[in-house]
Order: sequence, then structure tokens, then C-alpha cells
Amino acid sequence: MAVIPFTRSEPSDSKAKIVKWLAITNGDTAAPFIPVEFDTAIASVQISGTLGSATLTFQQSNDGTNWFTAKTPAGDDVTTTVAGMFEISLSGLYVRPSISGGSGSSVNVILVARG
Repeated sequence: MAVIPFTRSEPSDSKAKIVKWLAITNGDTAAPFIPVEFDTAIASVQISGTLGSATLTFQQSNDGTNWFTAKTPAGDDVTTTVAGMFEISLSGLYVRPSISGGSGSSVNVILVARG
């Protein structure tokens, strides 16, 4: 049960901003990220790795204490049990991935925003 830090990068050949949480396992807590410098309200989230029967939920919070499931622009929950990619709203002050249940190990989450 560890706190998984995020890393940030901005490739010089694009206007993308990238945030990565790597090797998240069940019981870990992902450090929250504040997307204040993003110039967009929409971003993409890529989930990869071995989820097993674990559920990964991308969450948002305005106070850093009470967390809620993030939504796609269509209003669907950003939660999955398989690798995939989602578009999300960045309207919350804080964002983070959360993994629960199952035998998921080494799950990677990459958030990308342009602008």
C-alpha cells in the first residue's frame, strides 16, 4: 500500500501536457494532480497493464478529501476493468486514478491534455 506519485512532461514537439501514474496496484493511493495549467477542459486518459479483475476508476475532487467518479463529456463514468482510453472532463480541482478489488498489478494511467 503505497502512495504512487505522478510524473509530468511536456514533449517539445507538441503542445501536449502528460501526467503519468505508473505501476499502481490494488491498495495503492495515487497522488492527486491539480490540472490548473491545462488550457482545456477535456483530456484523454489511457489505462494499460494488468488489471486482473480489478476496477480502475478515474476520480475528481474539489477539496482533495471527497472523491467522485470522473465523467466523460457524454456523462458516462470513467471506470473500467480492462485496458482502454477515455475522454474526460477536467472540471474538478484535483484528479487521480483509483484501483480497487481483484488482482490488478502494474496498472499504468496516462493523462494527456493539449493546449
